[in-house]
Amino acid sequence: MIIQNQLVSESGSEPITLAQLKNFIRVDFTTDDDLITALITSARMLVEQFIGQALITKSLKTYFYDFEAWDTEGTYYNLVLPFSPVTAVSAVKIVGVNGVETATTDFVSTGLEVKNIRVNRILSLTSGTNQGYIVEYTAANAAIAEPIKQAIKMLAGEMYENRQDSAVDVSISSLPYSVTAILRPYKKTFI
Repeated sequence: MIIQNQLVSESGSEPITLAQLKNFIRVDFTTDDDLITALITSARMLVEQFIGQALITKSLKTYFYDFEAWDTEGTYYNLVLPFSPVTAVSAVKIVGVNGVETATTDFVSTGLEVKNIRVNRILSLTSGTNQGYIVEYTAANAAIAEPIKQAIKMLAGEMYENRQDSAVDVSISSLPYSVTAILRPYKKTFI
């Protein structure tokens, strides 16, 4: 199965304030405030992607399509929503070959914070790649652990100090090792 996410909207304040990050990176002037504010948002988004958790309130639309035989569970598809904690599932829609979306109430939502949506397997695996499901939902995290906030500060600080990737004879990873080490216990994993 292929999954595509579309961010519909975000609301709420960043988990790290401008003052907190400026204190962390020891900046006491206001010239770079706009840049630092943008780096907080960028760092938060990268952390969210890595751990699979929404750190501010997000309305999302996730597309599930191009199913394979191993995506089935009996007569169901088990659609695992990529961001948690899920606070509400507002709609589940079936997308036809013609692109028409039809809302369905024939689904079951299971799980506490990580939601699984079980839908009847009414799609044929061989009928085309435009058929699938759309799940519209909201994810929000009311209590963000301090290590996650620390990782955002470290990542934003790194982005502030090193504003472009340039290295000779070294590997550049998507997130610094120290940040991934902090975040690994919070990363959503599937078994």
